[in-house]
Amino acid sequence: MHGRGAGWLRRRPGLRGAPRPESSVRGGGVTVSPCAQPKGKKAKGKKVAPAPAVVKKQEAKKVVNPLFEKRPKNFGIGQDIQPKRDLTRFVKWPRYIRLQRQRAILYKRLKVPPAINQFTQALDRQTATQLLKLAHKYRPETKQEKKQRLLARAEKKAAGKGDVPTKRPPVLRAGVNTVTTLVENKKAQLVVIAHDVDPIELVVFLPALCRKMGVPYCIIKGKARLGRLVHRKTCTTVAFTQVNSEDKGALAKLVEAIRTNYNDRYDEVSSQHGGSPLRLSSLEQLRVTRHTLHRSGVTGEATSWVPSRWLASPSWRRRRPKSWPPSWAKCTPRRLLYIKVINKTFSQLPGIFELSDFIANELPISK
Repeated sequence: MHGRGAGWLRRRPGLRGAPRPESSVRGGGVTVSPCAQPKGKKAKGKKVAPAPAVVKKQEAKKVVNPLFEKRPKNFGIGQDIQPKRDLTRFVKWPRYIRLQRQRAILYKRLKVPPAINQFTQALDRQTATQLLKLAHKYRPETKQEKKQRLLARAEKKAAGKGDVPTKRPPVLRAGVNTVTTLVENKKAQLVVIAHDVDPIELVVFLPALCRKMGVPYCIIKGKARLGRLVHRKTCTTVAFTQVNSEDKGALAKLVEAIRTNYNDRYDEVSSQHGGSPLRLSSLEQLRVTRHTLHRSGVTGEATSWVPSRWLASPSWRRRRPKSWPPSWAKCTPRRLLYIKVINKTFSQLPGIFELSDFIANELPISK
């Protein structure tokens, strides 16, 4: 008993005097358990001939360098270091970054009035390139060129040849005040306005003034592009007053195209609001809320549809009673119309009964 004594058998009921299993055999002081059975002989079967050497696939043995031991990593909790991931969305950005991002989203969602929204409709690239090429010929002189001109004039005067003033060449006129005066006096032949002037109030009145005075105007992208024409960093607006005789044809073509796109479309542009773009989830919801009624048999395009107010409503309002169809996607337009009438939506859909007659008579709808 290895020093434990026989008392532990009396302390455990059911062990002392327990019946022995019938299959146990006592012999030679060794008790054989019924679980220890002699091994049986294997069943004899037909031996299958081995496959020929041609059929056997010879697997190339992969040579493993014993110097390099394979150490698999365990990415469990508290184990190996996790692989690097993009944690941008978990970063707590500084306050000024959060504010400027939120401000940008709010500016996008705002409804832009037509007077400001018209500056988003800039001149196309081809016309703008032709305009800048023409304007480059009429750049005003720089300070160095002016100094050289005055110096040559002074030398002629000192030589006794007389003070003959040179004729002022036609150049671009720049600046809001200068261009406004030229437009009011109807001396400007073409006005070019930058689309990104800040603050926009500096030039927001110019399109209306040009239209009233009958002066052609256009909006071009980049105040820096206009600034390079007049040797400045930026410029809000420039104007053509006079051009040489060889450039009058090119200017006339530009004025005709610009007048068609801006002056003649002023009433249309002045009534278009801008801004307030929808986010991707809202655009997807608008796409889902269209319930197609009829598709063309030739092209398969939707020719007529009605909006589903049920799908446009928030999710907490879309709790269907048991009387509603289990799958809204399988709901026919006739059933949709019935549900709308039951929910008293006929006041929001004018001509509901005419629409029902149209659905019943014109469209092939499955019942």
